[in-house]
Amino acid sequence: MLNMLICLTKWSKAREVIQKRRIKHMIYKIREIREEQHISQSELAEKAGISRSILGGLETGREIQTTTKTLLKIADALGVSIKDLFLSQSA
Repeated sequence: MLNMLICLTKWSKAREVIQKRRIKHMIYKIREIREEQHISQSELAEKAGISRSILGGLETGREIQTTTKTLLKIADALGVSIKDLFLSQSA
């Protein structure tokens, strides 16, 4: 029983690490696209109609959850599709 609990705990931690890596990748793409367009966080936040603190949180990982509506606003403001916020150049 103890071995099963240890195994489940390790699996749970592994899932958490994978999820954090996926989130970091998404965050990186928002920042990367914004910087390629030479737009400040404040400018993008205003254009998207969201707070700069939310945008900054998404880019740095402080905010790990947001609504689809917020992601759509960011994508629209950047002039990209929402999938571009998630996919790498190599995908």
